[in-house]
Amino acid sequence: MYREVAQWRYIRRLIREKGTPKKQVSRETGISRQTINKMLTLENPPSYGPRPLQYPRLGPYISAIDRILHDALSLTPAADVRIQDIVERLRRSEGFAGSYDSVRNYIRHRARDDESAWEQAYGLVVQLPKARALDFIRLLSRGDPPILTSARLRPFVREAACPRKPQTRPNRERQRLADVEWMRRVLQKEVTDDVLHRELDDLPDLCVLLKHLRNGRLLDRNRAMVALASHRRIPRQTICAFLGVGKAFVRKYLNKFDTSGAETMFAPQSRSTRMIDNEDLRNAVFSLLHEPPTNHGINRTSWTMPLLSQVLKKNGRQIGPALISKMIKAAGYKMA
Repeated sequence: MYREVAQWRYIRRLIREKGTPKKQVSRETGISRQTINKMLTLENPPSYGPRPLQYPRLGPYISAIDRILHDALSLTPAADVRIQDIVERLRRSEGFAGSYDSVRNYIRHRARDDESAWEQAYGLVVQLPKARALDFIRLLSRGDPPILTSARLRPFVREAACPRKPQTRPNRERQRLADVEWMRRVLQKEVTDDVLHRELDDLPDLCVLLKHLRNGRLLDRNRAMVALASHRRIPRQTICAFLGVGKAFVRKYLNKFDTSGAETMFAPQSRSTRMIDNEDLRNAVFSLLHEPPTNHGINRTSWTMPLLSQVLKKNGRQIGPALISKMIKAAGYKMA
């Protein structure tokens, strides 16, 4: 959520230009005050660039690896050298004590650099005149005609005769930003209920969703936004990032809304699995309270919460002193 450029700039404009209090912005957006302070400090969300690759133990042997690869390519035909062969050669002749992974990672990184060099070569071939482009290709092939044999050229000739049509893919980033802006405008009440009724007229229980969206607490607003955004076919990943919730939250309340409607979606959650509601555990606590501590080898005339917990745990009842105190208070009793 904190990488959304549109919302980042909107919150900065809301506070710096319109003078909206930070507390109000935090309550309406669900973003913490600490994060809002970061937004006011930085103009854009922080980005993390790729870390430069470092080879602390491989450094002295990089020149040897480059020499081995160059010698393999200079052979006619080019030799197929495995990474394992390079590692064994380094250990045998250079005294290399590093790992196989370090050599493999360096060679892969070097191969990516070679790819950029080939892209640059392609750009030169396209831009040069035909005669100069042929000279450049001969230079790349090191003047050895067998490298450009007819068998190797045949797949390229077929592809040039029947070029593939470029696949047109929608601009996903633009669509994601549009979805985020729609959810922000709905949450900030910039879109009226009449507009939402026209736009989402086939959504069941729309009035209930809008009531909780406008007047509910943060949890209810998030539930309502999940239903509205999903009906608008906004991806769940975008919804999670905007609301700052997990995939399980979106999946749970969408299932409730689809199966039982909005009333069940906003109904108070019952927690019948709580230990304080366990009837057997409550009976064990009060039956122990009616016994003197001396029956259990304790030299006291009255019970304490830690002693009750200790005896119950010996009897196989895992319960703490705090929960025992809550059970006693919930039953209307008070220990002296």
